[in-house]
Amino acid sequence: MGTLPSAVEQGLKYVSETLRSMLQPDVEENAKMVQKGMLLYRQGLVYQLKFENDQVYASVQDVTPVKVRIDLSFFEMSDCGCPIMGLCRHKLAVFFAAYAKIGSVSEWIENWREPLKTKSATAKWGIQRAKDLLKASGTLQPNYDRWLEAFNESFETILTPSKIKNQYVLPELFHVYKLRIRASAPLEKEWKLLYELVAAIFTFQKMIELADVMQYSPGETNRVFSPILDELIDDSEEYIQKLGVQTMPFAFDEFLERLREDSSTLLESNPLFPIERLMLYRLLWTHLFKRKEWREAELSNIAGAPTFEYAIAEIHQLFLLNRDSEALENLQKQGPMIVPLLLQWLELMTSKKEWSRMRPFVEMFVDFSKSYLKEYRTDQQCRHFTRVVIQAILPYCSETKSDDLYERALQYLLPYSYVSYDTFLFEKNDFERWSALQAYIGIDLEWIGKDRVSLLSAQSPETLVILYHQSIQQQIDLKNRQGYRQAVRQLKKLRTVYKKLKRLEEWDEFFELLIEKTKRLRAFHEECKRGKLIHA
Repeated sequence: MGTLPSAVEQGLKYVSETLRSMLQPDVEENAKMVQKGMLLYRQGLVYQLKFENDQVYASVQDVTPVKVRIDLSFFEMSDCGCPIMGLCRHKLAVFFAAYAKIGSVSEWIENWREPLKTKSATAKWGIQRAKDLLKASGTLQPNYDRWLEAFNESFETILTPSKIKNQYVLPELFHVYKLRIRASAPLEKEWKLLYELVAAIFTFQKMIELADVMQYSPGETNRVFSPILDELIDDSEEYIQKLGVQTMPFAFDEFLERLREDSSTLLESNPLFPIERLMLYRLLWTHLFKRKEWREAELSNIAGAPTFEYAIAEIHQLFLLNRDSEALENLQKQGPMIVPLLLQWLELMTSKKEWSRMRPFVEMFVDFSKSYLKEYRTDQQCRHFTRVVIQAILPYCSETKSDDLYERALQYLLPYSYVSYDTFLFEKNDFERWSALQAYIGIDLEWIGKDRVSLLSAQSPETLVILYHQSIQQQIDLKNRQGYRQAVRQLKKLRTVYKKLKRLEEWDEFFELLIEKTKRLRAFHEECKRGKLIHA
């Protein structure tokens, strides 16, 4: 191994960790790419390797030779001469050739594969442990306390922290645990659904407790546990829907009563996953615990509690009891940060077509969205949020013909709502405000399209005059030949519109003033002569 500058060595270590996070050993496509990259490197097909500052340059002799550049400061900016976008076998081959200067490539491969080996070994252990537990307990009969004992025994045995040597094995162990739980489900269909719902809620709470015990970093906690919690929420929704389409026997009452009591623990103070806990709580109370007396009792128990979770739960109970004025008053106190949760109430009312009660909720959602948009840092996030808002309010606004509310939202969300607002105004033939929107956004006339230009020429030539004036000035301001040529083309079209309007005197006055104002732009005047707007 040669000696490299420390900055280069640190850069190679950074790329090493980046590749570990990008490539998953249990994904076949990733495993093949690493294998092909290693083969190119082992066969000595990487040549002309050189280091320059924070860059690595090399050529790779594949079917056809390609040049590769590895950026040691920002690996994602690396490039390769092959047609594959993103990571490819050539970049991996060059990385291996460069990494060999500071460490063992074989050890790198072995360490990269370690999580897969650990997962495989853990899965084998977990499956065997699940079989042992299954032999011990067998099918469970309806008994709420016995169910919880069995769930807890399986969880503590399979998902014990001492067995979770690293974060990669947790999803494997979780699915082994799920298999074990399902294997002991009652045979009767209706009892099996209730059993699996109780198991999902129990497991959801135990997973949050486990996340607290494992003490991963916030990023790792979210990456490892969020998919599991989302899966449990989806499972719960499926079980609840299936239970809802069948007649529940009276024997269920005791179980539902116990489950209802246990659901309140979802609100208990815990810094981890508040949104997920509230999603499950709201799901249960919306679709399973439907009795009015239950909801009133729950409201009485949680009203006035100081934490965020209890405050949202109180609003939800008020909403379910149709006490909308109180729910809205409490929502107002939460401010714009309530937007993601408010969206769920809108979706619920939309699904039930409760148009008559939606207006104040939609108004609040629209008003809060204006402030909430500022929370996003990238254009992509802003565009996504804008789509979510528009899709959420469109059914109500269309059904009730609330164009005013829809337009207010589109105005608040500009410029990200431009496409929707553009369509909205044009379809209403509100050409005056439509042209003002184009000016605000700075849209070039060439982007508007021939069909729209033809329609404007027939229905609103005045609007077309305004657009041509704006676009011509934009093209001239570019101060290059291409812009001047485009301006001349548009000037000729503008003259045609003025002629159609029988206002050629205005055209002459405008063009004379334009030529005077641009007298120092010799190239523009030359293009005007070529276009026969100025006669030599």
